[in-house]
This record gives sequence, structure tokens and C-alpha cells, in this order.
Amino acid sequence: MNRQLKLVWILLWLVHIINCQSLPPRGGLVAQVQKWASEIENDMLTLTEDVLMGQKIQQMFDSSPYEIQIKDGDQIANEVQDTLADYFVKREQVLNDVSKAAVNAYDDFYLKNMGSLLPKQLQNLSFDVYFDSDIPSRYPEPLTYDTRYFQKVNATRGCVKISDQVDRNSKDIIETVAWTSEINKQYIANLKKDNYLKWQYFGSKFGLSYTFPGRPWTTNFVGFTKDYDPRLRPWYIAATSGPKDVVIVIDCGLSMQGNRFKIAKSVAKTVLATLTRNDYVNIVCTRFSHWDETGKWHFYETTVLGCYKDQLIPASLTNRKSLSNAIDNLKAGGTSEMKKGFQKAFKLLRGSHRTGCQSIMIVITDGEKTDGPKVRCSPGYYTRSGFVPGPICRYDWEKVVEEIKAQNKITNPKARIFSYLTASKEESFAGEIACSNQGVMVRLDNTEHLISNMQHYYNYLASSSFHNQITWTAPYLDASGLGLTVTLASLVTSGRNENNETLGVAGIDVTLAEIEDLLQRYEWGTVYSFLINTDGEAIFHPRLKPSSELVDDPIFVSIDQLEMSHGRPKNFTEVRSEMQEGKSGRAHFSNCIRGIPKGDYEDGVDILQVPCTYYYRGITGSTYSFAFNLADSDKQDRYLDNINKSITLPTNFFTALYDYDTIYAKERLPDTYEQLDVQRNNAQYNVPITFVHSTFTLAPRSYCEPSKYFLEGNSTLITLAAHLFANSREVDNKTCLNGANYKRGVRAAIQLTSLLERDWKLKLGSVLRQAVKWVYIGLRNGVFRSYPGHIVRKGYDPVKRPWYLRSLTNPTKIAISTAYLDSAGLGKVITISKAVQEGIFEISNDTLCNTEQIGNLPAGCPCTVNTDCSSKICYNTSTNSDPRIVQRCGRENVEAVIAMDILYSDYYYRILNKLKSGEKACEVEYQCPTNPSKICITRCYLVDNVANIVTAKEFLTDSQYDEAQYNRVTLSLKQPEVMSKLVHKFRVFQRRENIDYQGTCKISDTSTSRVVFKQNVNKSWRGFSDDIPNQGPFPPFQNDYGCIQDVIGYEAHPENLGQNRMLYDYFSGPCSEGFFYFIQLPRTNLFLLVVENYLQHDTYFNINCHIARRVTAAGSFELKNGTCQNSLSFYTKKPICPTIRKVLIPCSFNAGHTISSINIYYTLVIATIVSIIHMI
Repeated sequence: MNRQLKLVWILLWLVHIINCQSLPPRGGLVAQVQKWASEIENDMLTLTEDVLMGQKIQQMFDSSPYEIQIKDGDQIANEVQDTLADYFVKREQVLNDVSKAAVNAYDDFYLKNMGSLLPKQLQNLSFDVYFDSDIPSRYPEPLTYDTRYFQKVNATRGCVKISDQVDRNSKDIIETVAWTSEINKQYIANLKKDNYLKWQYFGSKFGLSYTFPGRPWTTNFVGFTKDYDPRLRPWYIAATSGPKDVVIVIDCGLSMQGNRFKIAKSVAKTVLATLTRNDYVNIVCTRFSHWDETGKWHFYETTVLGCYKDQLIPASLTNRKSLSNAIDNLKAGGTSEMKKGFQKAFKLLRGSHRTGCQSIMIVITDGEKTDGPKVRCSPGYYTRSGFVPGPICRYDWEKVVEEIKAQNKITNPKARIFSYLTASKEESFAGEIACSNQGVMVRLDNTEHLISNMQHYYNYLASSSFHNQITWTAPYLDASGLGLTVTLASLVTSGRNENNETLGVAGIDVTLAEIEDLLQRYEWGTVYSFLINTDGEAIFHPRLKPSSELVDDPIFVSIDQLEMSHGRPKNFTEVRSEMQEGKSGRAHFSNCIRGIPKGDYEDGVDILQVPCTYYYRGITGSTYSFAFNLADSDKQDRYLDNINKSITLPTNFFTALYDYDTIYAKERLPDTYEQLDVQRNNAQYNVPITFVHSTFTLAPRSYCEPSKYFLEGNSTLITLAAHLFANSREVDNKTCLNGANYKRGVRAAIQLTSLLERDWKLKLGSVLRQAVKWVYIGLRNGVFRSYPGHIVRKGYDPVKRPWYLRSLTNPTKIAISTAYLDSAGLGKVITISKAVQEGIFEISNDTLCNTEQIGNLPAGCPCTVNTDCSSKICYNTSTNSDPRIVQRCGRENVEAVIAMDILYSDYYYRILNKLKSGEKACEVEYQCPTNPSKICITRCYLVDNVANIVTAKEFLTDSQYDEAQYNRVTLSLKQPEVMSKLVHKFRVFQRRENIDYQGTCKISDTSTSRVVFKQNVNKSWRGFSDDIPNQGPFPPFQNDYGCIQDVIGYEAHPENLGQNRMLYDYFSGPCSEGFFYFIQLPRTNLFLLVVENYLQHDTYFNINCHIARRVTAAGSFELKNGTCQNSLSFYTKKPICPTIRKVLIPCSFNAGHTISSINIYYTLVIATIVSIIHMI
């Protein structure tokens, strides 16, 4: 017994020893880490104040005069409504003029019998009649670059583009080329009336388009011109066929596998591509379950592919992309059971969600009576001699034809059926259902010339209806670089005979940038505007990506997703409903949602709740409505007033340095270029630069009419106008409404920021120049000034840049970016920025600054801490009326953001030097305390408030061209175990997720080649505009494509760090182990992470480590079926149906194969009886 007790005690003692040895080591660097964090934060504050002079600049704005203007939201909304209505009325008149010109040209041509005088070959037409976009020798010379179209055009002649699918020498084509040339006179007259018109064109029913101005056609990657048939374009089909309901029925049986199913998918996607937002659509994949030859059961069922299974859905871009993705995911399998499929299809056509104008059914099948030996209609049975499989399924097409006849009889309007037989000779079924339902059957053996083979369908659409309404397309991305564009189109018919012969469709393009510019012209303060369509989709909104960043036609999101959060404000849906109906009104909410981007799109948005008023109006003559969102604080517009003439100002130079070297500029500004001392080939900078002066540029928002600024092809005129404006000391009292070119306050902002030039030159002229490469300031009105002076791209808007937004959402903190590649060729840099609040100027009422108002003190009142003020901002400053520098409450609005770019290597070593003191300094190796045979190290990182690493030792050696290795690298990719603790245990970082419907995906990782491409372009052209002289914009890199992405990120919750703003813990996992400390730098957007006793495990073949890194990783991930989350459009008005013509289509098929056979039901019965007999 004693021996047993001794053994127990020995075992307990051993367990105790093992447990003691396995206890995680405790950290001993708490005090040291706190000291490091304090030193880094103080160093950042010192650097920022030394270079950026934040306090001095804030005092400069606080002491500057401001003009205050009372704003009337209703009055402004009415002015915008009238202006936009007039804009669209004029565009509709242009379209009507083109239509009339086409009719007159056609009628006159045939009245005079001019066709008899034409040659038999198109190439023999005279050069004053025939210009061709496909043939260089037929281009209308001269071709000159035009900023209105972003390419070379001839603004005096149009060009024809003839589809590859038609005979160029046919009589119809030659005659159409001849008479459409007469429309050119009207094109020219329209452009003279409105110099900002975009493309004007006419699409003929014969497959020819006549476009003005004339231009060479777009080519593919090997240099061949792309095919273009106007009859297949949505604008053409919308104008000719009007609204329609379309159901596509696909035979998904096993016999369709291989080439047949490839053809079926191509047909379905081709039909989808030509639908418009005025149509309704859905797709039925019809099949059923079966047994195979071994008796195994295979489950299949007839399915509706749309996101909504019991109704037709609007053919919006979102829904069409969703259906296209669903088609791609289809695989052939199952029986060709089509009876239930047609029942579903007709039920969809009779549903409440439809246009009710005309019904069309597209049927794609191989018409085979069986699906082969693998598809059996019974499980089979066993006999003494072995297994006997069930009978092969055979289909009774006569029963299906009868079902279609019965279903169509009760459908109104009756469906026309167009059937496509895929690589099969069994024409009976497909032919019978098409010919007996006013359609046509076409046999397709491959996907070549698919459009030509489907011409019967498109010809029917082009001639099926008659109406004179102007139709609007959904916005699409213009291939020539005009951005988001909509087409206004109208049917063109001739009254020469009683049938009102259809000639084609006239169209003109309208860019949404023009509408956006007009709306932004009326914005001020924090006011913003947005535009929606009748489906409640946001077409333009400050939280949507600009068209310049889109690589594909956009998917538009509901305005509710942008203006509401968690159902608030609840009554906004009423505003949206009234806007959909084109009504006017206003609505005030106490809890309006404002989302401000935190920096890059992936960083998410800061959601603010403020009291605001929506002023909304419908735009007469269009399918759009707009609204202004005015916060209560925006009832007054405060902008910088004229600078006192007694203040001496330096000369202001516009950013386009080369323009000062032109003859035109030298005649008007002699010796100016010489003052700049421009260095064209500086060893450090890859752009023309001047160290003598700073330069300024103006964003589109600074101009009264941004479109004029963008369309001005002569950049010297822009430069000269900006230079003279900026250096004038005249009183700036003109507004946009009384003829000003620039908004009020712009000149004052340019001149006020010019006072920074002297200090910037002194600061960067010192040893700091070795590290700090750029210093700049961006104002909310679009003024941007930088030193050293250099060229900034035309259209650059500081307010939309990540560095500006990062400080906008952290106005009381210093914001530090992650490393990125500098566009001027400096290598890896980091941006440090600081917000400047709107100037206080003076205190309007001293009685408001009493102690009873603590917590709600207005701007200008003395304060002690941020929480004393209503704005929650308290800082040292003086005002115009009180020059004493004391702590005062600031205004809540950000006036400007100041920033500097510092080389990453200099910034890293500056931080590392602060981390070298004390025990176990950063990046120093030593023996691991728990295992002396191993070498440990102390790792240190700066991490921002969205969990991205700002500094890491590895970034020093990463190639500067591979930005993915150092830009926006999530902490989980370097320290997955630490990130997991911060997310799941301490909740310092909390996951957020949102869907990006306008995302960009890549076919392959080409970060390096993309940067090299940009560098090569910069070496050949480094001008103010993105347009290469006489050529157009830089060609896009074609590796990107538009997609829907799930954007996963993190946001910091420093309140979970505790009172000491610090936490620490031991970690061990598949990648590494150690003891970490995590502490906030409260006056910045950063955290310091120190990992003591860090021991990295072998990770090359460590699959668990790779998994750990991805579990808490951030990033954007493509969603294949993401459109379903945004597919349901809001209620829209029923469309006005056009007059439907009785079009007779010749239809025939080979009826040599009988369509009668044993149906599945009887096959199953017979198989069951046979099985029972054998069992007996």
C-alpha cells in the first residue's frame, strides 16, 4: 500500500513539473513597450509639426476672413431641375432633327430614283459619299485629336460601319450608304448649335451604322476592327421592339452534353445581351431524375435560373449578369423532360411581374427522343443470369406539343416561339413548336456566325412594333473613353407608303459626367448630390466609384444601400419612392446616414449620423431624378474671402510647367518659364520639377463648368487662364451664376496657400530633403498645392484621394498610410497627413462661451479638452478678433488636409531607432528563454486602424514593383496567431464585410508588368493631360475585368484595450510562438505591436500555417453569384406598350422523323409490370 502511495505521489510530482514547464512564459517588456510607443508618437508629432506646420497653418485659416452665404435648398433644387430639363429637351430635339433628316434623305433618294445611278460595287462609290470606319483608305481625312471624343475624328464628316455579317456589295447596303450620307449636313448643324454634343448616329435595318464624327473603328488586340451590327445593340432593339417578356427554355438533358450544350449556352447568352432594362426575362433549365444502366438513381429537377424562381425579373444589367453566371454554371444531365419546363415557362409569362406588351419564348434543344443508354426510366432488376437495367427513357414529343398549345391558348399576349436545334437532325419537335406558334426553327451545328444564324429573331424584333417614343438605355461604359454613357434612341420610319416602313434607329449619346458636373456645380460645404433611375438604383453617388476606375459596365446598387444603415432613417424609402415616380419634394430627418470613405475603398466607410434635409426633383424628359443632401450645418455656406491686398504674395504657378514654355504663353507671360528653372531630368524625380516654386492645380469641382475645362484641348489656354486668375488682386465677387469661371473662394485658397511656399522651401531645403520628397495641401474646394512644383494630372481631385479621406475620418489625429509606389518614380513611400479645420475667424457671441455650455461650446470658445466642444475638437490657435494663442474649440468641418511623402526606408529606420533602446530591442536575436538551443527575436510592427501593416522589416527588401508585398498587407499575413487573438479573444479588431458591385478582378497577377508599362509610358509622355498628343488617352491594361467582390476588412476598437490602452498575451500556433504587446498611439491612427521571444516555425510546407494566415485575412474576393444580392428592382411603372405589328415569318422544318413515341409514363408502367412478372 505504501509503495502504491509513493508511486502516486511520484506521478503527481512529475505531472506538476511538466505543467510548470509547459506554462507560457510571461512577458517582461511592458514598461519598455509603453516607453517605445510614447517616443514614436512624440516623434511623429514633432516631424509633422516641423515639416507640415499644422498649428501654424491652422492659425492661418483661423485668422483668415470667411464669407457667409445663406442657402435655400428648394431654390437651388428648382434651378438645377430647370437646367437639367432644358438640357434633356435640347438633346431630344437633336435626336428628332437627326430622325427627320434620315427620313427626308431616304424619301428624296427614292423619289428621284437615284438608286439606278449607283455602281454595283460599294468600293466604286464616290469619296464625297462613302467614308468607311473599317478601311484606312476610306477614312475622312484629316483626322485630328478631339477632347470631346478622346480620339482622332473628323468633325466635318461621318463614317459608315458595315457589319461583317452582311454582304457589303448588296443593293440594299450600297443604296443605304448613298442616302445616309445626306444626314451629315444635319450632324454638322447640330454640333454647331451645341459644341458639347457627343456621338450622333443612325443604325439601318440592313446592318449598317452611320456615325458622326467620322473615326477609325475600334480594333481588337491583334489589330482587326471589331464587328458591330447596330441591329443587335440594346439601343436599337429597345427602340424597335419596345418592352417585351422573354423566357428562355433550355433542354438540359444528358443528350445535350458537349458541343450541343456549348451552343445552347451561347444562344441563351446572346439573347440576354440584347435585352434592355425595359424588358423582363427568366430562364428555365428543364430536366428530370433518372436511373442509369447500373440501377443508380440520379437526382435532377427543372429549375428557374433567375434569383427569383416564380416570376420574371427586369432585364437590368445586374439581373442579366446574374443569369449569365447561372448559365455558365449549368451542366447537362438528367432526362429531357420538357413538359414541366414549359408549364413553368408559361406560368412566368402569365405572372404579375411582366411588361404585358409581347411574349417571346426561346427554346434550345436537340430534339432527340432519348438521352442515350445512361438514362433509364426504371431501376432495373436482377435475374438468375444477372442484372437487367431498366428501359431507356423515350419521350412523347406529341404530348409536349399539345401541352404547349394548351398553355399558349390561355396566355395573353400569346407567345411567339423561336426554337434552336443544337447539332441534331431531329427537326420535328423543334420545328413543330416554332412553326405552330408564329416563330421559326433554326438548326445550329456550332457557335460560328451565331448572330447571322439567329437573324430571323432579330429581324422580327426590329419590325415587330411601331411607336414614336424616345427610349433610354441603361448607363454603360463607353469604349472610346467617354465614361458612363446613356443613349437616347428613336425609331425612324418613312411615310412613303401606308405601312410606315421602318428605316432604322437614330441615336445620340449623353455622358453622365455632364449631369454630374452640373449637380456638383451647386454643391458647397458637406453638401452632396446623387442621381437615381426609376428602378431606385444609384447612377451617381459620392460613395460609388468614378467611371475612370471602372473596367466594365457597372452594376448599380439600390440607393437604399448608400443612404440607409440598418433600416435608418426609416422614412427614406418614402423619399426614394417619390423620386422613382419623378416627384419633387423635401424631407428632413434627424438621423441621416453619411458614409465617408476611410481611405482606400477596401478600408470601408465611416458611418455618421447627422440631421439633414433631402431636396429632390424629377428630371423632365428623362428616366432620372436627383437629390441634394444638406446637413443642418450646411444652411450657411462658408468660404474663404479675398486676401488682404496689403499682404505680399509670391507668384502662383499652375501645374502644367511645359505650357509656360510655349510661344503663346511666352508672348503673354515673358520670362515666366525662366523663373521656374524647370528640371526635366532630375536624378531623383521621374517628372519635370522645379525647386524654385510650388505649383497649384484645380480639381473639376473648382470650376463653374468642369466640362469646359475637360474638353479644352489646348492645355496652354487652361494654364494661362488659371495663372492670370490666381495672381489677380482684384476683388473676387463673381459667382458661377453671373459668369465666373471659378467658384467663389478658389482664388482666396490659392493665394492663402501660396504663403506656405517660403516655409516649405526652407524645410525641404535642409537635411529633411533626403527623406521628405513631397509636401502638399489639398482643400475641400479642389485647390491643390505641392512642393517641389511638378506636373499633376489633369482632373486630379485631392478630396477623393486616400490621404485626404484618411485624415477626414481622423480629423484630430495624424494619419499615416501604408507603403505604396510613388507615381513619380521615387520608389516606396509613406504619406503622413493632418486635417486642418475650417477657420474660426471670430466668435460671433461671447455670451455663448460660458461654463454652462461645457460639452457643447461653439467654435472659437476657450476649451481644455476635446469633449468640451460641440465639435469635439480643441486645439491651440488665435482668431482674427483675438490674436492670443490659447486652446479654442474648432469647427467640425475639415477645410484642408496637409501631407508629406517620406521614403519608406527612411521612415522605417527612423522608427527602428526608437525601438533599439532597452532589453530585447527590436530585430535583435537572442537565445529563446524556454529553449536555449533555439534563436528567438523581437519583432516590431506599426499597424494602422484597419489592421494593415505600416512598417515591417521585410518591406525593405521587397521589390518596389510588387506592391502586393508591401501595400495594404494585413497583419494576419505576417502574424496570424496574434491577429487571431486580437480579433477573436480581445475584439480589438472587428471584421466588417460589404459587397462591391463595381469591383475589379484580374485574370492573372500582373502587378510588376503593370508598373513597368506605366513607367514606359511616363518616359515617352509626362504631360499635364493623360492624353498623348494627337493620339488620345493611355491605352488600358487588358488584364482586368469587372466583377462582384466580397470586400472583407477590419476596423479598430481601441476601447477594448482597457484603461492602459495596452494588452499582452502569449501565443503559439502553426506559424510561430511568442509573447506579444499591443498598444495604441492615441494621437495617430497607429498601434505598436511588439513580439517578444518570437520563434518562427518552418512554414514552407506547413499547410496549417497557410490556413491560419487566410482565416483572418482581409481583401477582395470575387463572388460568382453575387448579383442575386442586388437583383430585385423596386416597383416601377408599367411601360407603355407600342403597337404590335402582325409579322409573318416563313417557317419550315424536315418532318421526316415522327415525333410520336412511347412517353415516359407508359414506359415506367410497362417496366414495372415486367419487373413484377420476373419476381413471380
